[in-house]
Order: sequence, then C-alpha cells, then structure tokens
Amino acid sequence: MIRTIIANVVSRKTVNDQAVISWDDDKYGEPTEENVLKALKDLQVDFDDVIDTDDSVEEYLDVFDIEADED
Repeated sequence: MIRTIIANVVSRKTVNDQAVISWDDDKYGEPTEENVLKALKDLQVDFDDVIDTDDSVEEYLDVFDIEADED
C-alpha cells in the first residue's frame, strides 16, 4: 500500500551564491577570500544583489510529527 504522509523534516543545506557586494578597500582592505569571509561573518557587509543561487540538501538530520494526509 502506498499512501501520502506529512512530516516535518530537518535538513542541512549548502547554498552557493554568486553575489554583488559593495566593498570599501579603506575599511576592509583588499577583497581577498580571507577579508571577504571575515567581513561577512562579522556582519560588516551584505549582498547588494544575488546573481545566481545553487542549493542542495547536504544531510537529513531529523523527522518528527508524522501524520497521515487526510486528503
């Protein structure tokens, strides 16, 4: 028997964004991988625009509240 169920699924995703960032060399230095990552982690810069996004499920972590679909 095949039936439809509803479940809350917790997963971890990897998202790769190609982003446009306003960068101030005087404030953050040269836009090296290290400096850009540090500025993003410290919430000092943000994306002005996202050109492309690629995301995928990396890992399923948990499932809970499983119930039968009433339809």
